[in-house]
Amino acid sequence: MFRSFLLFGKTRAMLIYIAGLSDIEAIEQYVLSPLMQESPKEPQPLNDFIEHKLPVPKVVKVNMLADCIESISSGNPILLYEGESDGFSLGLSKWEKRAIEEPMAEGGESGGHERDLLNL
Repeated sequence: MFRSFLLFGKTRAMLIYIAGLSDIEAIEQYVLSPLMQESPKEPQPLNDFIEHKLPVPKVVKVNMLADCIESISSGNPILLYEGESDGFSLGLSKWEKRAIEEPMAEGGESGGHERDLLNL
């Protein structure tokens, strides 16, 4: 996903992430909501605000395309904004979790796990 917005109503910015790997609710609440608030005066410098005041567990400055791709592929969104050559990897990955289930083929002849139980 490519999400364009204005930082503090002034500076063009973009958030890049993969839906399903990133925590969309946290992105909305902890990144987009605070950064899109119009302010009469934007915090200076923006880098310090993003790195130290954004309520995100981990913020890492990235400046190589390979680092950006790795971050996005790991579920961590990348924040880019106009006038800055570096991007910011935001620690907001959210991996889909599934319950571990026994494959249907393993329960057959041996009786599955029931045979392992002892009757005392």
